[in-house]
Amino acid sequence: PVDGDNMVITAHRFLYTGNQNTFYHLPQVKQKDLIELTWEGEVYLYQVSEIKEVDADQIEVAASTEEHRLTLYTCTPLWTSQRRHVVIADPLF
Repeated sequence: PVDGDNMVITAHRFLYTGNQNTFYHLPQVKQKDLIELTWEGEVYLYQVSEIKEVDADQIEVAASTEEHRLTLYTCTPLWTSQRRHVVIADPLF
């Protein structure tokens, strides 16, 4: 988050390992929700500006951007990898 650009974080929605560090609930995030990200001991705050679904091959969601933003995505629907649920958030400085 300190260098700008498009910071992309992706995760599975479900793991059979018992590890709960997934994006299982990412589809419950709503427009204007706040996201708090801790990076190297610093806290950064973002506000959700866009939510969309794209085809699995639409890798441009992870492309570099001129403006700083946070992009989170995971597979959807649950138990498939057919599409991607994408949440885009803008920094609040």
